[in-house]
Amino acid sequence: MIWLAVHDEEPPLDRRGDLGGDPVRIPVRVGTQDGYWVTVDPGDPLNGGDTWLRWPTGDGRWAEIYAYYLDYRDPRQALLRVAADVTVGNRAVPLPLHISALPDNFRLGDVTTSCRPELNDGLPWQVQLFYTVNGANVAFHVKPEGGAPPGFGNPVCKTGNELQVCVTVDRPAAADLGPIGGVQGLLDRVTLLGLDESEWTDRVIG
Repeated sequence: MIWLAVHDEEPPLDRRGDLGGDPVRIPVRVGTQDGYWVTVDPGDPLNGGDTWLRWPTGDGRWAEIYAYYLDYRDPRQALLRVAADVTVGNRAVPLPLHISALPDNFRLGDVTTSCRPELNDGLPWQVQLFYTVNGANVAFHVKPEGGAPPGFGNPVCKTGNELQVCVTVDRPAAADLGPIGGVQGLLDRVTLLGLDESEWTDRVIG
C-alpha cells in the first residue's frame, strides 16, 4: 500500500502518534527537492517497513508518502521513483451528485472518496461531503444503491439512477434546518448522476 497526502505546511514528525519511539529525519533527495525519511531507527530509513517519506512541493506545501507491505526488491528506490513523479496541483474532481441552492451558512469542511469505482475490485465505494451548520455537522453520503445506510445520525435517504444518498445531522436543533424543509429539504436539492463516471460533474455545488 502506498498512500499519498499533501499538507499545507510541514507536519509533525509523528503526526499520527503511532511510530512507537522518538522519530528522526533521514535526509534524502526526492527529485529536485531535499526531503527526508521519518523513522525511529536511524539505521533503517524505511522504519521496518512502516515507511514515511516527505518532501516540499515547491509551492509552500509538503507531500508525504506512507507505505507498508511493499513487495519490492528495493522499496527505497521504488518509493523515491514514485515520489519524483508526483505532480502537485489543484484540480476539480468529478463526483456523482449535484447539490443546488445550499443556504449561505453551510460551510464545507471535508470531502472524502473511498474506493473509486474503476479501482475498487468489487469493493464498496462511497463519496461523503461534510458540512458544519451553526456548529452542527451535516453530511451527505453517496454510494451505489443497496446495502445499509450510515449507522449513525438518523440518516434520511433517497435513491435514484442506481445510487443512494443519505443525509445525517448530529445536532438537529443546532442545525435548524426547518426553514429549508428539514433533512428532506436537503435531499430534494440533490441530483444523483448515476454509476457512469463520464456523467459525473466537477460542478458539485451550485
